[in-house]
Amino acid sequence: MGVIQLDIGNCGWYYRGMKWFYTKLSEGLKHGMVEDVDLHKMAENGELSREDLIWGEESGTGWALAETLHGLFPEEKHVVALEQEEIEVEEILPAQAFQSIRGDSKKTKQRRKKRKGRKGRGFFFVMLIVAAVVAWQYRDSLIEKVPVDLRKKIPMPVDEEALAAELEEAAAELADAKEKATAAKVLADAKGRLNELNVALADGSLDKAGARELMDLWFEYGDFGLLPKQLSGILDAGDGVSEAVCLSVMNMSAVINDKKLVARTVNDYQARLTGESAPEICVEMARLCYDKISNTRAVELVDAFLDKQSKAAGVWLEKAAIQAADGAEKDALDSLKKAVKAGDAGTKKNALADERFDSLRETAAFKKYVGN
Repeated sequence: MGVIQLDIGNCGWYYRGMKWFYTKLSEGLKHGMVEDVDLHKMAENGELSREDLIWGEESGTGWALAETLHGLFPEEKHVVALEQEEIEVEEILPAQAFQSIRGDSKKTKQRRKKRKGRKGRGFFFVMLIVAAVVAWQYRDSLIEKVPVDLRKKIPMPVDEEALAAELEEAAAELADAKEKATAAKVLADAKGRLNELNVALADGSLDKAGARELMDLWFEYGDFGLLPKQLSGILDAGDGVSEAVCLSVMNMSAVINDKKLVARTVNDYQARLTGESAPEICVEMARLCYDKISNTRAVELVDAFLDKQSKAAGVWLEKAAIQAADGAEKDALDSLKKAVKAGDAGTKKNALADERFDSLRETAAFKKYVGN
């Protein structure tokens, strides 16, 4: 059985001549109507207790404790304990009466406090959701306002597609940078090597392999407009120019198709021939001379070499090939015979592989000297 404690004050309403209903808690029944004078007498005689309920027809309020009516009882403040199970007047009392009794109970206050708390929490969560939606909508502009140092420490939302695109772009830029760096290094190395070979070319210490390398580098990285002038300057060095340098100048002159420079180079080379000259350089010079000048000048060059070295099989074979290409069959076979005599099996093999001898292959003399 629960007990409700009420701290009751005066209700503050009273009108003379008003008629009243009252309910005695001991009976649980409604009585009335009675005059206000009779109501006071009942209170004085003890027929009406402070805990009984009263209701005035003109009071404009609901049922209330009798002690709340001014002047009905001595004005005192009481704490009344009501046992709920003993009041069974729901059917005869309006709900307002019980609401006025229970209105200020401790449990009611606690319930009201809980309801306010729930309303407060609900409002907080709603505002939190609204703030989150707004922050997400304007996230990009908000992120830009965050300092860079602080931004690195805060986990940011990630757009995977945008991130993938950025990574792909960064990878392409990195690959392009690496490619440019590699190309720059190759160019720097090539120009460095070009300078070294130019020095060797100028002082006559450039060998055959170096001459070929220099030629390739000139065409790849050199200034073509200055090349003929530089080549002429090299030949101007006179006796300091080696046969290998002459061949290098000859090759480069032939590639740029400078026939005057080719002719000058052949003349300078021929003037430097000795008994120690390399036959293979003469062969290459003769072929370039045949292509860029004439077959007659090529034959003159090999004859000048053979005057210094009469047993140079490779040079005799080159002379025979030039004569065969010009249709001088008899002279070609005579030069071929001397080449085979001065050479070895390699000489015959080279003759069989050289297309310039195609017009002589079926002759008895060719077969005799070289074989099938």
